[in-house]
Amino acid sequence: MKSVLSFLLATTALVTGGEVAARTDRFDVATAAVAELAGATRGTPGAAPALAVVMAAPGRTPVVYVDGVADTRTGAAAGPDTPFYIASMTKAYVGLMAAELDRRGVFDLDASLTDVWPDLTIQGAEPSTITFRQLLSHQAAIENDPLTFRTAYTDEVPAGDYDETLAMWTRPRETGFRYDNLGYLIYGAALEVRTGRHWRTWLDEIILQPLAMNRTAASVSRLSGAAAAGQWTGEQWISTDVKPDSLMHAAGGLMASPADLGRWLQANVEGQAVELPAAAFQVAHQSQIAVVADQDGIPCDGYALGWRTCALKGAPFLLHGGGYTGARSQMAVAPGLGVGIAVVANSETMTGYLASRLVETFITLMADPDASAPDVATFAADYADKVATQTRGRRKQLADRRAEAQWAGWMWRPDAAVLQAYVGRYRSAELGEAEVLLKDGSLILRLGEMAVSLEPAVSDLFGASADVLDRPDPVRFERTGRGVTAVDWDGDRFERLP
Repeated sequence: MKSVLSFLLATTALVTGGEVAARTDRFDVATAAVAELAGATRGTPGAAPALAVVMAAPGRTPVVYVDGVADTRTGAAAGPDTPFYIASMTKAYVGLMAAELDRRGVFDLDASLTDVWPDLTIQGAEPSTITFRQLLSHQAAIENDPLTFRTAYTDEVPAGDYDETLAMWTRPRETGFRYDNLGYLIYGAALEVRTGRHWRTWLDEIILQPLAMNRTAASVSRLSGAAAAGQWTGEQWISTDVKPDSLMHAAGGLMASPADLGRWLQANVEGQAVELPAAAFQVAHQSQIAVVADQDGIPCDGYALGWRTCALKGAPFLLHGGGYTGARSQMAVAPGLGVGIAVVANSETMTGYLASRLVETFITLMADPDASAPDVATFAADYADKVATQTRGRRKQLADRRAEAQWAGWMWRPDAAVLQAYVGRYRSAELGEAEVLLKDGSLILRLGEMAVSLEPAVSDLFGASADVLDRPDPVRFERTGRGVTAVDWDGDRFERLP
């Protein structure tokens, strides 16, 4: 694989003062060290098809390291303009957008759910006390599993349906911080209800266009050459298309190129940008709730709007990661140090761990002039060991699952005529309409954008898997004298439609 490694270190202003000069030297040292560590992991069997590391500082051309292929099916090389799925890192973009819309008087962060949906009722909770500031900092003491599942895996819930969906399926939870997607989903829908414009349209106008991020979008279809999601079997890669547009939601719905991530990092480090004043960044970066947490070995103490607030070597910085099938990402900005870093990969083979170690190394080297980078060979060996251990663990989990007594040895061999009895449409009040299809002699269960293969186990019981690495979930069909009348998919019941 050919690397694209640019150390374009020309400054746009004269360096004056010993501290600025020292910081500039540390940036050169830190970027070189991190790029060397990243490169040393690339020969590991199972290392992501593509890995990108972006490091930025004001007045400097961002350092962009990219290695590998965007799609193992085609062998297309990844580069600085290749869009990667950044998953929950989207929250920081939406948080900044929300802060700016609040500043402009378009949508008040301290408005409540009943300010948008006056007739909304929630079992066990009072909507008038739940604000969007709370929702965007994961403080609202509510949960809605059907909504978070659907938006992540099956379909886009229309903004006009949110009042009913919230009323029917929202439940109270314990008070305090709990990280999930719900608050950002609700904010995106409420913004559309209040303004008549989709959150993606607002994001383009408020964030992406002013920062000239032309290879960042919340619609995959708008971008060519996107990095495919990669999954490692232990012998080969399985690559699939990234999320469809309908699943690109406000909690995790952006593709972004490494070059664009450089622009994003610089804007957050500088705390201002074209058409985005410092006041918006200050609100987005301010911790809203104290949360003591360890993020892959990085100590953090709070949550802002789409950022965790963390510190290393006494230096505070903002951090957020993202993950989905075949994708991992992480980014950090340290305005006090004048730097930012982002790491993106198109697989989950310990790439979240790798990103954390690269971020940790970069921030540590910038914060502590006496710090040294990890030994390159040891770093690479540690990563290789963790990938191998993860691969063995996944294989064992799959083997153990398939060996469970409920499957009775997978001995049932129904023919097409028997399978035809299960074909039809089924409906769940919570999750919507599913369809069972017969294709090439096998059953497929489709729920919106999600499709799983049904492998026969024993009469009326199938194992549902999305791919060869997926541990099968039980799918059990129910019968009466009228034939197949319902299906239970791992605890979710769907009634057969006429």
